[in-house]
Amino acid sequence: MGFALPQSSIPGLAEFLLNFKPADEPESAVVKAMWEMFFDCTFSSSNISTMCTGTEDLRTVSNDYTDVTQFRAENNVYKAVYLVAYAFHALLQCKNGSNPTTGKPCVNKNEVEPKLVLEHIKYVNFTTENGAKVFFDENGDSVAQYELVNWQMKEDGSVDIVNIGQYDTAFPEGEKFKLKKNTEIVWGGNKNKWDI
Repeated sequence: MGFALPQSSIPGLAEFLLNFKPADEPESAVVKAMWEMFFDCTFSSSNISTMCTGTEDLRTVSNDYTDVTQFRAENNVYKAVYLVAYAFHALLQCKNGSNPTTGKPCVNKNEVEPKLVLEHIKYVNFTTENGAKVFFDENGDSVAQYELVNWQMKEDGSVDIVNIGQYDTAFPEGEKFKLKKNTEIVWGGNKNKWDI
């Protein structure tokens, strides 16, 4: 058993990634190199490799880069970008000469400094489209959200990583750790019960 960053979908990202073509960024050496790696082809004349057309379909490739079903770490980047955007928005608010969040004098966009953005981050509180809560507590700590996962050996020797619960510090005391009901947990030695 172990903890994992929560699986999440990021609206529009899978479609964007799977529809991406080298023509979208024709000057990018990184895009060309990855495309050549994914499709075992080349954009340079070669007698050794197949020529890349740039129209190959990323949906036919199966690897960590094209698996758009498990945005775990990427979801933290997604939330961080929104966090900073919300902080900028809060920082630039002005009503009757003062910032409604802090009560301090208004700041115009030319006066924005990193320390001001950081100051406003602590006031941010929002929920993403997929239900993740993003805020900081009175100590400045972010919400800790993890899936409790169980590695389960299948008959063919492969391993399934099964979500069996969650840990979320946004929940009230006594409810932060939850196991899913009717979920089978496989213990060491491939046992379904823990002998005490």
